[in-house]
Amino acid sequence: MHRTQTLALLLAAGLLCSGCSSGAISVNYRQVEDLMLIQTVGVDLAPEGVCLSASTGRAGENEPPKRMTQTGETVRAALDRLQDRTPSAELFYAQTSYLLLGEEAAAAGALPPLLDFIARDPDMRLSAPLFLVRGATAQQAVMDTGDDKTDVTEALTALQKDTALSGASHAFSCADIARALAGSGCAAGRAASVMVSPTRVSRTSLMEAHT
Repeated sequence: MHRTQTLALLLAAGLLCSGCSSGAISVNYRQVEDLMLIQTVGVDLAPEGVCLSASTGRAGENEPPKRMTQTGETVRAALDRLQDRTPSAELFYAQTSYLLLGEEAAAAGALPPLLDFIARDPDMRLSAPLFLVRGATAQQAVMDTGDDKTDVTEALTALQKDTALSGASHAFSCADIARALAGSGCAAGRAASVMVSPTRVSRTSLMEAHT
């Protein structure tokens, strides 16, 4: 109960801060050319603690997606190690389009701590849709999907559009799921049944997942 109440307060604070003044924006200003924009982040469990995988998407016409993965005792430790491996640019998560959570991690109760971290971290987006990966790890989805022109971000974008066009449902954001957790202790998220292939994420089914 204490965790869900804390999460609700952090969520409210995060939404309020999203309308901060231009002065706050100038304080956090970064040179675009010094940034590597991360489009998709995957989270799994690892013997060490957490495994994070990240992809930039297609940054330019002739620039292939960059994919990376790292483990750490915590999400923050894994993020710091990812940054250490990319000294030439600052990894930037404020425009991350999608988050993926591996099935084993979700079953082990990793969702509430992950949302808690996102709510506390000023560089993460509560508005990003969160998908649960079924039949594969988030690391596989991020690292093995696509080629030198496309990545998992494009596959997830297509999945989100297909879901919206079908009218069956919509992709739930981290904020949506955090509200559900804070209100009732359970959350409904879109679970993408992901079959990893060298060129695409095959969307074999969509189902409601309760954590």
